[in-house]
Amino acid sequence: MESLKHTIFELRDHFDNKMAEFQKNLQSASIPATSPTSNIAAQFSVFRSFVMGALEGLQLQLGLLAGKYDELEMKSRRKILLVHGIQESKSEKLVSGTVKILSKHLKIPELKVEDISRCHRLGRSSSDKPRAVLIKFRDIDLRNKVWFSKTNLRNTGITLSEFLTKERHEVFVAARQRFGITKCWTRNGTV
Repeated sequence: MESLKHTIFELRDHFDNKMAEFQKNLQSASIPATSPTSNIAAQFSVFRSFVMGALEGLQLQLGLLAGKYDELEMKSRRKILLVHGIQESKSEKLVSGTVKILSKHLKIPELKVEDISRCHRLGRSSSDKPRAVLIKFRDIDLRNKVWFSKTNLRNTGITLSEFLTKERHEVFVAARQRFGITKCWTRNGTV
């Protein structure tokens, strides 16, 4: 989507520059008033406004498409949570270890390995800090129960976050920087 937006902006700039150059050349040319080409300037003006209107329409449609794409992407991520702060080890059993930690700290004994459809770490391995763990739940209700129990993780070094799209994550980070960490949160992908 970003590359499409960029391409449309480049096209608009290119059209605008070429048309301005053509209009400048047209105005500097000496055309007799009785010439059959004397209305070229008026025709060019109409053509230019048509092209610019079409480009604005494309930009509007692209913005709407990007918004719908973001909504669909967030809908596909609704059963996913990210767990931050779980230490890494070479021989880790990630699913069972993560379920054990979450059920213990969140006080949700009914959380079982079978409730998880996918679990893996994100990103490249680093010695600085452990990578986030992505967990996809089979049931949205259990995911919500885990999500709304996250306050039980205070002072454990473990945090939960929703798996936001890039655009929503950028908005969330900007909001946290502007308003503070305690005054910003997400719920079902909404910041």
